[in-house]
Amino acid sequence: RYPRYDCNITVDFDIGDWSDGGVIKNISRGGGYIETHHPVTVSSEILLAVTSLDNWRNMTIKGTGVRRDANGIGVAFQSLSLYQQQVVQSYLKSELSKQVA
Repeated sequence: RYPRYDCNITVDFDIGDWSDGGVIKNISRGGGYIETHHPVTVSSEILLAVTSLDNWRNMTIKGTGVRRDANGIGVAFQSLSLYQQQVVQSYLKSELSKQVA
């Protein structure tokens, strides 16, 4: 639905009663793909801890696992606030400028 941009964003996430970390390998306004080898069930609620590019804004994004493969999980973001949209947009602008340069 939204264009995806390649990236390498370190992320911590919580699913149920366990926490793990991974790397967001691509991102869009609607979600992203997290590279992780920890088994994640599709339809699981996932809480992502994300830091903005300027390293002074931290936030949690709620998402849902929508697909799984051997290398990670696709996550659809749930109802982003304006603040969350701005942080995600900062990553999109950064990755778009790298691709254009």
